[in-house]
Amino acid sequence: MNSVTRTRKTLTFAAAVAALFASSFAAAQHTGASAPTADIHPDSLSRLPLLTRDDLDEQGKAAYDLIVGDRAAPRTGPVPASLYSPAIARAWHDINSFLRYNGDLSPRHTEVAILVAAREIDQQYEWSGHEPAALRFGAPQEVVDTIKFDREPVNLTPEETLIIRIGRQLMREHKLDSKLFARGVELFGEKGLVEMTTVMGDYVMVGMVLTAVNQQLPPDRPALLPPR
Repeated sequence: MNSVTRTRKTLTFAAAVAALFASSFAAAQHTGASAPTADIHPDSLSRLPLLTRDDLDEQGKAAYDLIVGDRAAPRTGPVPASLYSPAIARAWHDINSFLRYNGDLSPRHTEVAILVAAREIDQQYEWSGHEPAALRFGAPQEVVDTIKFDREPVNLTPEETLIIRIGRQLMREHKLDSKLFARGVELFGEKGLVEMTTVMGDYVMVGMVLTAVNQQLPPDRPALLPPR
């Protein structure tokens, strides 16, 4: 590579970073999202550069094939970050696949539990991906707004009222009182209650990684979580 080509590539990279910072910083100021930092990579929009399949060892390639398969590889979010530790990537894939598609909770109630977790840790990337999913699976806008704007659950279904109250007590008070526990077993059963709290814990865990790597939203995804 000659010096002119190298200079052009450096300028192109710098321009991409500058454009990312400008757009993401404006969004962060408006929504309360984490502003981009100087260590953000334009390919992944996070602090971790994007890995390709060829970058991985045999264990990593096996995890990549399991999770990505023949589909286009995601460039942002949990999958690119998790591939830095293939064992974690597989574990996340397995638990998410079970909880979202094979657990006792309905897709609607699963998404409500995810939103509770995302709101409690103010995780913009998670929230902005799952608010549309919750609405798509039938959660009313009133439920979404109750979580989003930290309102008391009023005139919601008993199940969604309980999911909100359980999540808030667990994550704010670090306990679950006997009355809420008994009501959870009554409405969801022991297995359902364990799975509900696992959904929340799973998305808190994943959200912490997304926050640590300062994952930014893709330009085509609106930031839906307002500051408190």
